[in-house]
Amino acid sequence: MSKLYKAPEVKLSYKTRANLIRVQVKNSKDCYKVLINHWNKYELEHKESLKILLLNQANEVLGIYNASEGGITNTSYDVRVILQAALLANATSFVMAHNHPSGYLNPSAEDRFFTEIIKTAGMYLSILVRDHLIVCKDKYYSFADKGIL
Repeated sequence: MSKLYKAPEVKLSYKTRANLIRVQVKNSKDCYKVLINHWNKYELEHKESLKILLLNQANEVLGIYNASEGGITNTSYDVRVILQAALLANATSFVMAHNHPSGYLNPSAEDRFFTEIIKTAGMYLSILVRDHLIVCKDKYYSFADKGIL
């Protein structure tokens, strides 16, 4: 066979612990409690990052995906990477969360724009964006609670 027709194999995987008791989240406060425990407390006020709380149909947590790490004032988001994680986990929905190192909770114009983009992209794959949280050490802002999502 010619080298022209050879291509590398692509492997996608998701590993779960089948005997794990899954936590069910019912509201933004539940999501915040799960997510904040997975944030490095020393980096929460140092640099911005994005995490994805992956959920099944019963709103049980399948896992948390660290989607992006950035700098002091922002982090980059790739819609494809986020949705890839949701697809690999067989998630039917997810909650996005990113921190504001400044401690200022109000969403920026970029935060609102990105939320709308990921929500629209998820709809095409029948994956619901349940919420987008902005987290700080002792508080959070919920797009869903504020009626933005």
